[in-house]
Amino acid sequence: MILMILMQSCEEKEDINGQWELIQVETNAGILIPQVDFLVQVEDKKINFNLDVNSCFTDIEIRNDSIIYQFAACTKMCCDGNTDPIGAFLNYSGAYSFKDGYLYIQNENLYKLRKIELPE
Repeated sequence: MILMILMQSCEEKEDINGQWELIQVETNAGILIPQVDFLVQVEDKKINFNLDVNSCFTDIEIRNDSIIYQFAACTKMCCDGNTDPIGAFLNYSGAYSFKDGYLYIQNENLYKLRKIELPE
């Protein structure tokens, strides 16, 4: 019993910080595969991400395995969703979990992301 408690307390929680690439989005209409690279950078209570044309950033709160933000400031170079429809509705605010090396973010959609390992 004591060994089991020690093993549970030593388990390292996966880190949400880093750079991620969107692999797929599951919506009520089905699964969408991105046609462009949608990248997400989470670092020090901030999130930066690109839409298909514009870039967005905002401060976030990580609480109870959720990424919380209300609004993101985005550039307005052009209309998103023309190159890839996913770019028109990206929202990374929601409950998150890790499974099989992927990050999942759940809100009205389910986002699946893969961590990008940057060279040291």
